[in-house]
Amino acid sequence: MKKILLIPLRVFESLIDRALAIIGSITLVQFPQFYAHYLQRLGGHLDESRRIVSEYTKTATSFNLTIQEYIQTHLSSDNPVFQSTGAIINNALTRLADLENSFQALKTAALYDRWWLFIKHLDPAIFRQTCSEFTLGIPITFESLAYALAGLLITWGFYQGIKALLKKLFTLTRSSSVPDHPGLPG
Repeated sequence: MKKILLIPLRVFESLIDRALAIIGSITLVQFPQFYAHYLQRLGGHLDESRRIVSEYTKTATSFNLTIQEYIQTHLSSDNPVFQSTGAIINNALTRLADLENSFQALKTAALYDRWWLFIKHLDPAIFRQTCSEFTLGIPITFESLAYALAGLLITWGFYQGIKALLKKLFTLTRSSSVPDHPGLPG
């Protein structure tokens, strides 16, 4: 009788197992498409940063100065307006270097390194912009197949771990709640 009562529970558990595996696959298969969208946005920021630095460089050249000399001229000025402009130009150069570094690293990343380099070079503002415009999709590539499989295995492994932990806790709770009877072997 006990086995018959457990059948619906096993069916339910089996459905949860499969549903979570599908959810994990669909979730992780989004990464290649999100990565491409992020890279495209990063490239746009990089192009704009290059344009801005180019304008400052042209202006510096028109005064027969290097960009660093131009920045230093602004920073060493007695006028706080010019000092703030020097800081802005310096930040633009730093931002350009950061964007170029990130873009190059992400663009040339091998399939197995992309997720790690993505996290390492993540720009929060570009990430938020990408999230706001991202649409779900399932690219049909080897990379998306690899991420789908990884999502399936990670989710399934996580579920099996939780299930084993709950089973162990239930077994411990059940065995500790059985009272010892005098005269019975223990």
